[in-house]
Amino acid sequence: MARARADVATDATATTAARTRLNTLMAREADAPLGAPRDPAAATVDVGARGLIADAQRERPETRAADARREAAALDLRASKREANLPSAMLGVAYFPATKPMPMHGYGLMVDLQLPWLTGQGRKRRDAQAELSAAAARDVAQVKLGIAGEVSGALATVQSASERYQALVREAGPASARAREVALTGYESGRGDFTALLAAEAVHVEVAMDVIAAKSDLDHALIDLDRAVGSPVARRPLAPGPVDR
Repeated sequence: MARARADVATDATATTAARTRLNTLMAREADAPLGAPRDPAAATVDVGARGLIADAQRERPETRAADARREAAALDLRASKREANLPSAMLGVAYFPATKPMPMHGYGLMVDLQLPWLTGQGRKRRDAQAELSAAAARDVAQVKLGIAGEVSGALATVQSASERYQALVREAGPASARAREVALTGYESGRGDFTALLAAEAVHVEVAMDVIAAKSDLDHALIDLDRAVGSPVARRPLAPGPVDR
C-alpha cells in the first residue's frame, strides 16, 4: 500500500508537469485549467510508405528551400557563363572646365573593353559556379533522402505500436481477465488461496496499464508521422478482431 501511494504521488506529479507543458505550448498561464482529457479511439494508417514519402517530399518546407537554392544556383551559373563568353564594354565621357593654367575647356572620351577569354577570370567564375550548382542539386537529393528516412522510420513505429496495442487488447487483456476469474472462482470454492488471487489480480492490472501505455505510444507515433510527412495523415480506427499474423 505504501508503494502504491508513492506511485500515485509520482503520477500526480507527472500529470501536473504535463498540464504545465501543454499550457506553455499554447502560450497560456502555467496553471490554466485544461478541462477533462479526451481519449480518442485507437487508430492507425493504411497509406503505403511510397505515397507518404512522395507527399512529404512535396509538402515539407526543407524540400522547397532546397529547390529554391538549386534554382538560384542555376541562374547564377547562367549569368557566369554569359560573363565568361561575352565581352563587356564601358563608354565614358569627361569634361574639364577651364582653369588658369589651362584657359580652354576640355573634353574626353573613355572606352573600356574587357575580353573575358583573354584574362581567364570569367572561366574561373563559371567553373566555380558550376560546382556550386552541382552541389545545390545534390543538396536537394540529400534532403529528399533524409525525408524518406524520417517517414519510413515513423511509419514503421506506427505499425509496430499498432501491432503491440492490438496484441494486448485482443490477447493479453482477455487472457488476464480469464485468469483472474479462474483464481477468484478457485478462492471462493476453497480450491485456491488468497495469494494466487492477488497474483492474478496484479497481472490483470499490469496488463491494463500496458494497454494504456501502448495506446499512448501509438498516439505519439501517429503525431510523429504527421510531423515527418508535413501534414495530417489519414487514419482508420483499429477494429476488434484477431491479430494479423
